[in-house]
Amino acid sequence: MDRLAATMQAAVAAAAPAVAAAAAAATTTTNTKYIGLAGTAGACSMLSLAVLSLADLELSLKGMPCVSQIALLLVAGLACLTGERSEASQQLSWQDEVVREYLGFAMRPGGRAAAYVLALLHGLGAHAEHVEAGKPIHSGLFGSLWGLCCFVLLLGAAVSLWAWRQPQQTALLLDTGGPPGPEEDTQSFSYERVYEPPFSA
Repeated sequence: MDRLAATMQAAVAAAAPAVAAAAAAATTTTNTKYIGLAGTAGACSMLSLAVLSLADLELSLKGMPCVSQIALLLVAGLACLTGERSEASQQLSWQDEVVREYLGFAMRPGGRAAAYVLALLHGLGAHAEHVEAGKPIHSGLFGSLWGLCCFVLLLGAAVSLWAWRQPQQTALLLDTGGPPGPEEDTQSFSYERVYEPPFSA
């Protein structure tokens, strides 16, 4: 009986690392999916705030700052959406290259989190200014949508900050080759070559 118990304990001890690794891989994959979903929702909320801001647009010279804010929300929202999509896919498109070249903050989780926080502060400030000025809110649905967009931006910022603070897990998911073995020379993978003149005198 003692021998059977010892054998069972040895089998459980041998299988425990494999079970733990499988559970960690499944959790990491699920977490990555939810992180991408929350980030995409944050980018879409930024775009929704821009569309909702169109309802408050005054067609006069006083409305010019509002137009620039709407344009900024649209550009930043599209850039963040492209960054979220780029992080989830394995291929880069021409939109990814444009965003990487001109709006590089959107390609990193920390940059997207900062954009979500700025959009959230804009949304809260615009709503507070609207209420303080005594302007009537268009409808309860409008106020609810505005509040929902601000909440989703807060969620997207929090998740992006969490993803930014967890770079090792993300890097392990993207690494398909594994660490170099002892026989591999990491310096041989360099693409830079030293210039050698064709003829030496």
